Amino acid sequence: MDRVLTAEWVSGVFMECIFKRGDSVDTGIFISGISLDVGFHPDRIRRYKGEIAAMLDELPDGFREGEGALFVDAYIDKNGRRWTCISTAMEYLFQLGLAIGKLVYQHPYGVCPILPGGLPRYKITEDFELVEPKTI
Repeated sequence: MDRVLTAEWVSGVFMECIFKRGDSVDTGIFISGISLDVGFHPDRIRRYKGEIAAMLDELPDGFREGEGALFVDAYIDKNGRRWTCISTAMEYLFQLGLAIGKLVYQHPYGVCPILPGGLPRYKITEDFELVEPKTI
């Protein structure tokens, strides 16, 4: 998929994948974020899995190497172009990535407050599977 990473693309897919009025929330993919916890509809996450992977592929190489990269390193894409200045758009992208299993935390989430700036470090993995939906 040859698309340029934009906040609008990320936000649009995020809004499609979250639970909507009338959806059964008995089973879902629940992801904690920095400022927002969300529930995703498993069928819609599956439908958008390739598109979400394509978005993550636009992030800088640092997200694939070593220990990954910090949240703030995602303001620019792999071509050095600033794709957003809105941290919410980056959080949406990371939550979508965590939901499809292509993105992983490099430190346990609860450790974030003691890290530099209190921000998590993420790594993109090429071997990934959709996070198992949970029943609540």
